[in-house]
Amino acid sequence: MMTSGNGEMIIKLGGNEAYIEEIGEALRIEEFRKKTNITQLPENIQNILNNKQAEVRERRRRVRELLEDAIKDSAFFI
Repeated sequence: MMTSGNGEMIIKLGGNEAYIEEIGEALRIEEFRKKTNITQLPENIQNILNNKQAEVRERRRRVRELLEDAIKDSAFFI
């Protein structure tokens, strides 16, 4: 058996890949909020954006859970 000595490990995540969609949507919402000056928008739009921020927190929680499950079902190659 030969060793390369580079100390690398490859992880093939298991489970379903729903975390990819969740991460993408959370990042899109956050990017919109960053480039939009919310204080200049009407109150009803501000409320919608605040609700979207709460949605981002929920999506991040789901991503964490989905990634934990994916790591548990992963294949590790050293």
